[in-house]
Amino acid sequence: MTLHRFYIPSLNIVNGKVILPPETSRQIRQVLRLKTGDKVVVFSDTSEQYLIQIEAIENVVAGTVISQNINNSEPRTFIILYQALTPREKFESILQKGTEIGISSFVPIETKRSLIRKKDVKEEKIKRWEKIIQEAAEQSERGKVPKIFSPMNFGEAVEIAVKDGVVLIAWEEENEQFLSEEILRSTLVKQVDSFTSFGPSAKGDTERVSIFIGPEGGFEKEEIETAKKLGAKTISLGPRILRTETAGPFMASLILFAKGDLETKRIDIK
Repeated sequence: MTLHRFYIPSLNIVNGKVILPPETSRQIRQVLRLKTGDKVVVFSDTSEQYLIQIEAIENVVAGTVISQNINNSEPRTFIILYQALTPREKFESILQKGTEIGISSFVPIETKRSLIRKKDVKEEKIKRWEKIIQEAAEQSERGKVPKIFSPMNFGEAVEIAVKDGVVLIAWEEENEQFLSEEILRSTLVKQVDSFTSFGPSAKGDTERVSIFIGPEGGFEKEEIETAKKLGAKTISLGPRILRTETAGPFMASLILFAKGDLETKRIDIK
């Protein structure tokens, strides 16, 4: 039986005891209707996960740590998805599926053809996005919850990304460079010692790849030319045109497959 998993940002364990925050406690008590003696898994941003046995269910849920281990499900390749803003349902689907697949950070971008603008993204919307990502991370047994950042303009995003590692822009008019085994093996090996606020340092065995996905209608040629001058590489995803909500998760899947990140054997907590 699969155990329920909960992300606790500021997990505080004292002498093997843990008190879960009110929102998580409410979900356990009112939605899932768990009982004392039931077991759940909690995790934070350290990749450590804890098997907890519920000891008390009141306004907050208290439990005892039975065991702990390191969740090894996080990809070695740190993928940042710069996704053009799209209508609500599409963007939320991208966040959910991208999290399940293994994307590490999301950055919404405004492009010239974006139907949604930065000014349309209010704090409440970002909080909703964060909740969608958290729930997807819990369901897919991620070791960490991906971050989502405030929207930025396309040009600003490219300037940041090129300082941070390999930058690949999916472009339907690219006819020479394909997201093939050759490209993956020869290009996606660059490691950088510096890092931005979009994720941890790339020192060690973590590789960083930034992928850019345009809106419905794609990027304008002027945007592509600017990005190339800054050091980004355009790439074809193949002979078929993918929807914007399909392209990011598809591209991330191929990269993770090529880098061996889909071959790790999952370690269950017992």
